[in-house]
Amino acid sequence: MTAATQPKDKTTNDTDNTDGKNPHPGPLPSDGRGRRNPGRPVYPGFRSFLATPWATIRSSLRDDTDGFGVWTPVLTGLFVAVWLAAISIIWAGLAPNPRWLWIELVLPLLAAAAALASLGQRLPAQNLAAISAIMLLFSGGVVWCGASSGIPFGAILFTDKAGPKLFDSLPVIMPCWWLAILLSSRETARLVLHPWRHGRQYGVWLIGLAALLAVVLDLSIEPYAVRLTHSWLWHTSERTLCWYSAPWANFLGWVATAVVTLGFCVPWFISKRPGASVYGFTPALIWGLLDLHFLAGNIWRGLWPAAAVGGVLAATVLFLAWRGLNHVPPILPFQHQ
Repeated sequence: MTAATQPKDKTTNDTDNTDGKNPHPGPLPSDGRGRRNPGRPVYPGFRSFLATPWATIRSSLRDDTDGFGVWTPVLTGLFVAVWLAAISIIWAGLAPNPRWLWIELVLPLLAAAAALASLGQRLPAQNLAAISAIMLLFSGGVVWCGASSGIPFGAILFTDKAGPKLFDSLPVIMPCWWLAILLSSRETARLVLHPWRHGRQYGVWLIGLAALLAVVLDLSIEPYAVRLTHSWLWHTSERTLCWYSAPWANFLGWVATAVVTLGFCVPWFISKRPGASVYGFTPALIWGLLDLHFLAGNIWRGLWPAAAVGGVLAATVLFLAWRGLNHVPPILPFQHQ
């Protein structure tokens, strides 16, 4: 049989290293002994997380990139620990209390750090630095503009309970909240849309869905911040359609800010490393725990419409993310470079 008539090897690498392209097709590498598919498939994230903590650590180390595989379970564990402390303070009736304000300040920092570490399993450190700088600076500028002029969110006043401020109007922690929310929303949307990732408009749908997921979180944040922690106040007229005093323009402002910010970050989200893309449930877990944090506060405060809306939407999003994770093809250990 000549080379021209030999059948092609169908064992090819159908996974890709970007969010919609496959620039590195080719046969799967061998393990050195002529075997194409040695070992069991590895599903980093949700499935290994459910197995044992050691399985999560081994999976993260196997997919290690620039050392971030070590930090992903560590930072996620710290975030969960602080999240449990924050939930306990709420249900103990100790919130709001200046003595426990540091919990609300540390929570978004750890959430953002854990989301960045999860991203670091497929993106280099310089990409993470660029994404963080763009999100922090742009969101901080927009929030400062909103606090100073009412554009684009509406007339809002941040109180002293929001923490230290820059320029007497911008709470220092607000850009960190935006960073944690945008990163977790974007990666959760990536999981939800995985079955349709080869569509021509995938990138547009990804940004749009990520912006909507950020707004879903804000639906729980507004009643929590206005009625429980009193972190800010809205000056809304009685004729304006609002959600717990937050005007409808606030949610449009969230969508616009998220879309523009994520749009600027698109080039930095593209991985140029050869090998398969890494999918994990960690960002969706962070997104869900953040929503559950605000949901717990709304339930304790008796804000039942906010709790019902936030709970139903969060459960729907997490189910879709879990279903998207089940569409991820198995990743073999030797496929990672």
